[in-house]
Amino acid sequence: MSVFPDWQKYAVHQRNPETGCIPTSYEMVLRARGVGGIDYGTFQEDFDFGVASHFGPVAEAIRQKYAYVDFRWVEFKTGDEKLAFIENRLSRKEITIVSLAKSPNGRDGWHIMPIVDADATHLYLFNYMAADGTIDVRPIAKTEFTRRHDEWDGGKELAF
Repeated sequence: MSVFPDWQKYAVHQRNPETGCIPTSYEMVLRARGVGGIDYGTFQEDFDFGVASHFGPVAEAIRQKYAYVDFRWVEFKTGDEKLAFIENRLSRKEITIVSLAKSPNGRDGWHIMPIVDADATHLYLFNYMAADGTIDVRPIAKTEFTRRHDEWDGGKELAF
């Protein structure tokens, strides 16, 4: 059973593939929670701050426009702490969005993705949905996830 039940029904195409992963992930969570009164037609564009995007400022901008929406984010010192927090949330089927560094030196930035499933050794991350509806889910070993957190620049946070 998925830790994010029926997540495929809520998957959305990331309209800006370069910088839109935070608003895309937030949109997916809002859709899954059935939050109404959101202009999903412009949501990603409204909250895509380009390379300056970060969990906190995007969440605050969303809250300014939609006072009833409260995203939270947490930064972790170690990968083990981050993984333990994630596993606790997932055990309760609470939707969680992670930041994952793309390269060791942070030169390639990071990608923000909802966790859609997990097992004893892996997390399964919603990487993207193409405009044609093709969905890409990326498995990452939990050991690799914590190693990247501890050894690579960036990717220290998660949101919910």
